Amino acid sequence: MKNCKVCNQPIPEGRLKALPYAETCVQHSESSKFVANVISHGDLEDDFHQEIEIIRDQRTAEELSVYAKMIGNYKG
Repeated sequence: MKNCKVCNQPIPEGRLKALPYAETCVQHSESSKFVANVISHGDLEDDFHQEIEIIRDQRTAEELSVYAKMIGNYKG
């Protein structure tokens, strides 16, 4: 059994089976800290498309959340 490098608690066996090189428990995993931002472009009738921006920086994700609440399309 391997211990989490952050909290020193055992990493669950199932996590190690799925990710043999995992160094952290699920709680301290970096992957749970990613945020997706959907960016829409164009006119709905003619040239509409969307992009997904992956945000890894927690401060940027928090700023985006505040902005989204201000413009009224926050879904969180």
